[in-house]
Amino acid sequence: MGVFCLDHYTGHLALGGLLETIDLVAGTLGHGIHTHLQGSGDSLVLEVELTPQQRLTDDLAEQIEARTTQRRLLSTRPLALPDRRALEAALPEGYRVVWRESSEDRRRLAGYLSGIGRARLLMPETYPVHRDTVDWQARFSEDKIPVHAINADPLTRRIMAWAMRSPRRVASLNRMLGHWLPRFEMDYLPARACAAHFLLVAPEPVDTLHARLAHGRAMQRFWLAATRQGLQFQPEMAACVFGRYLRTGLSFTCKRDIENSLRTLDQAVSAYWGEGAWQQGVFMGRLGWGCAPEARSLRKPLASLIAVPQTR
Repeated sequence: MGVFCLDHYTGHLALGGLLETIDLVAGTLGHGIHTHLQGSGDSLVLEVELTPQQRLTDDLAEQIEARTTQRRLLSTRPLALPDRRALEAALPEGYRVVWRESSEDRRRLAGYLSGIGRARLLMPETYPVHRDTVDWQARFSEDKIPVHAINADPLTRRIMAWAMRSPRRVASLNRMLGHWLPRFEMDYLPARACAAHFLLVAPEPVDTLHARLAHGRAMQRFWLAATRQGLQFQPEMAACVFGRYLRTGLSFTCKRDIENSLRTLDQAVSAYWGEGAWQQGVFMGRLGWGCAPEARSLRKPLASLIAVPQTR
């Protein structure tokens, strides 16, 4: 039995992905899983219990260790129809995919994502996130994103590492040099250099904890199916996250002008995908053909994830 505690949307998606991973691996070992939710909010506890069942075979389980994120440029070679069908067939019943594959589609979305990147870089609330989630030295990290995994040239990486030492440096850099270069390298170029962008759409516009976990499980199956097809994959969740904040009225920045610019961009992204699809969209990303990343985040060792309850 495992116990996991999370309390926000993207965390619930990740937790759903973990549940799907547990289910896939357990099936290959002759077990099923039963889940039990207790509490709510910050005190939410999800228990996962393994139960014996007939051993199952699922080739998605074979992709778990290979599944990764590729943030660098990919080939624009289009997806073949069998590849799209294989990805869609891996989804649970009711989920669907909206594809955007043309050069014009990729150009438009690149512009929107660059604008969202601008807001993300200027928001003071995101500074500690950027500071604490990037490893500015290593090529591999168990708990951060290695800087070498980001699509940025060596000079940009050095400038970013210097600036992230303090909010004052970030503000000075934005005043002196602007934020166009990291946006161009990390947001605009990758969005142009891929085979397709996709939006994973849920069966119903329901936003409950159970629905979020189901969305995470669908996300993981889609990602593993892409790995099976030999495709490289990158989530593009900033647009989804800020769109959700705006729709729910959540206050997320003290900068009103940034919030207004994000509202305008969210309307453009909604029109891009189609309002109905965007309202029920649960996961967004890009994929394409390319080499596996030479720098990446790693899985934490199992021993570091096991918490032994203390007895009194």
